[in-house]
Amino acid sequence: MGLQKTSRILLRRLRTAPPELTGEQSPLWCLCGNIWHQGTVYEATAYAVPFLIELAACPLVPDRLGILGLLAAIATGSSYRDVHGNLSNEADFAERRAVELKRVEQAHTAVASGVAAFVAMTREETDVRLAAAHVLALLPEHCEGVCARLRSMVNAETESLRRAGLLLLLGLAGDRSEATLSVLTGAFSGNDLVQRHAAALAFAYLKPDPLPNLARAAILDAIAADDLEESFEGLPWDVTAEIDRDKLHACLAAG
Repeated sequence: MGLQKTSRILLRRLRTAPPELTGEQSPLWCLCGNIWHQGTVYEATAYAVPFLIELAACPLVPDRLGILGLLAAIATGSSYRDVHGNLSNEADFAERRAVELKRVEQAHTAVASGVAAFVAMTREETDVRLAAAHVLALLPEHCEGVCARLRSMVNAETESLRRAGLLLLLGLAGDRSEATLSVLTGAFSGNDLVQRHAAALAFAYLKPDPLPNLARAAILDAIAADDLEESFEGLPWDVTAEIDRDKLHACLAAG
């Protein structure tokens, strides 16, 4: 059975499959093996993305969080040869790598084409809004509009962990505007530790120069925290993959 035909079958199954299904019983798990694996995207990936966006936007689809997580992974997907080099000493390595890099670009562009759908999802009441915001933060070509939406979400959010997640996404999105830095700096003045740590991680991504003293103190606190990763448990995406203590140290050195 062809790769794209298999993917179409799995996409149809996603409309009704409960998120409790795991392993080979889960169409989402099986789909990952066809269009994304350990960071690598494939020829079929870009073709599947519009259907994934449609499924993620439908309130009747059970595992919308899982689908948005896959879209986030695709948005940051890579080329196997670009990451690992010419392990097999291929004579046509450069050509094969160029083909893979084109697929990476096509896959990311396909995800970015759903920006309006993701923004609409951020207006929902469930954690879908946070998972959609995570995808948006991975689309640098839409940084200005995305960060305006993220700042609005931060200002409206009252729950501590969710607000911390949104602060972290502002850093992940790469926006160094005064408006974003002001929102992040405001978190340093409060007593909420997880929000302070989230803003510190955001600053580590952004590396503003000069580094404010409040940010420096919060970064030092985050470096010393034994439970930094655990404090973000409960957000609808894998935050541990985005916590890089080396970035925290590098931000201090640069500032």
